[in-house]
Amino acid sequence: MHHIRNLLPFVKPYWRRALLALILLTSLVFMDLAIPRLIQRIVDQGVNQQDGTVILQTALLMLAISALSTVFAIGNNIFSVQVGEGVARDLREATFVKIQEFSFGNLDQFSTGKLLVRLTSDASAVQRLVQISLRIGTAPRC
Repeated sequence: MHHIRNLLPFVKPYWRRALLALILLTSLVFMDLAIPRLIQRIVDQGVNQQDGTVILQTALLMLAISALSTVFAIGNNIFSVQVGEGVARDLREATFVKIQEFSFGNLDQFSTGKLLVRLTSDASAVQRLVQISLRIGTAPRC
């Protein structure tokens, strides 16, 4: 968990987009939870009481909720990708700057392959971690 806390300064510049992604995700969850209640309304008030207007109104409401859910899901994905890409870019830049500060002795000690892994795949792993955290709405537990 300590290592993940070290990444928070890289997420901080993107906190508004991250917050917006989480708000969209929360709204999406509430809309998804409304669908079973609307189905219950169709069965209880529409089918049992043979009221066609309740069935039609509820069906149209369910379609509207589904369309809005789609928009919210797309927005959540867009913002989570933007935050993840920004964090990865900033992390790569900070890592590159740190490598440039190494002495020649340190550069001889570390292989080029290890340094490239830090700049590419490790930063990409952090990017995926940020994106997935914003898409499922939970912080990683390490």
